[in-house]
Amino acid sequence: MELEFTLLLLSAILGHANALTCYKCPDAQCKDNDVEKCKDEELCMTRLNRQGDGKKLISKSCATSQTCTNFSLNLGCIVSEMSCCNTDLCNTGPDPEKPTGLKCVGCLEMLGDFKCNRTGVVRCTGNQNKCGRLQGVHKNDGHSLTIDFQGCVSESVCLLTSTKLIFDMEIGKQFECCDGDLCNGTSRLEVGPVTLLVLCLCLLLSNNN
Repeated sequence: MELEFTLLLLSAILGHANALTCYKCPDAQCKDNDVEKCKDEELCMTRLNRQGDGKKLISKSCATSQTCTNFSLNLGCIVSEMSCCNTDLCNTGPDPEKPTGLKCVGCLEMLGDFKCNRTGVVRCTGNQNKCGRLQGVHKNDGHSLTIDFQGCVSESVCLLTSTKLIFDMEIGKQFECCDGDLCNGTSRLEVGPVTLLVLCLCLLLSNNN
């Protein structure tokens, strides 16, 4: 009985020892004592958001693996980034990001209902290696918002099946992504296998007719 209790105690101590210590503060410059002890298996997170007024909102904290993933996007008037790491006090960013040379179509001016009022060229930075576009409808309390976002995205954004992590709302669609300058302003977006199969069938039927 004593052996079982000792093993349980050691397991609890070791488990707590493996938990990370992360910075926790509402801005980029955390003080030395702005830290928190995470729960087991949590990660250190840095989140950046910037909207049309240019003001950056940066937060740092512990986060679960389900709510933390590395992504970056620049839609012109909306910038959103999240970075996750797994060592003590590793969430020191965000660091300045270098231009990649890729240019995408983005929204330079957005109205209050998320409709784009003026499009233009957005220059990608960091790991934003794709151009993307998200089109869908968000319904809330009987109201519908037509969403049409365009801009630079990291490849991880293209793989996300939910938009809630990025925009804190579910649109029911995912980003369609493409390679090459300004490709998201044309019809050269990547399509899934089902859509591609339907297009091929339509071509075959039209040729037979």
